[in-house]
Amino acid sequence: SSSSTWALQGVYEISRPLGRNAVMKAGGDLLIATEVGLAPLSEAIKRDVGALSLGAVSRRIEPYWQAQAARYLTDALPWEIERWDNEGIMLVTQPRTTAGGGTMLVANLQAGGWSRFTGLDARTFALFDGFVYYGSIDGFVYRMQETGADNGMPYTCKYLGQHEHMGTPAEKTVGQMRPVFSSNLPIAPQTTALVNYSETLSS
Repeated sequence: SSSSTWALQGVYEISRPLGRNAVMKAGGDLLIATEVGLAPLSEAIKRDVGALSLGAVSRRIEPYWQAQAARYLTDALPWEIERWDNEGIMLVTQPRTTAGGGTMLVANLQAGGWSRFTGLDARTFALFDGFVYYGSIDGFVYRMQETGADNGMPYTCKYLGQHEHMGTPAEKTVGQMRPVFSSNLPIAPQTTALVNYSETLSS
């Protein structure tokens, strides 16, 4: 409230931010998308820049995040973050200069889990009237979660759960499986059993 009491309290460092709009308010904190991860400003005050990834919100996906951030340096397109409270998610763009190459990271605001949307060449976000819109590399503006289709094409989603020993780490035979989903739109699920800790999903 007074220029006479305004003073510098400290100087803190973070790794390189990935865009001028790659920030999001989270309670009383501010999240900043940087090369090492999605870092809270409060962590930048407490940690050295070399240890900043240890306190990052994106720590669960740290190898993937940092690999994508390295690709950003060559594409030179800024990332953006949009908080979508109606859906309970946070969206992070990872734009590319060529069509079909963009991805979008999605985080659950309550559980903290991360997912990845592919084929969405989002360059910028806007929140309006409860919906998120994004501008794409093809010059169009799309409204997300408008229908059960992806610009007229059906969604294709893949989910890989945790490895499960089913009681004991011994050899087993899969006889039956049944997926259970809760959705207000019809879906056509397919299931696959993986063994020996494989993470390769069938197409």
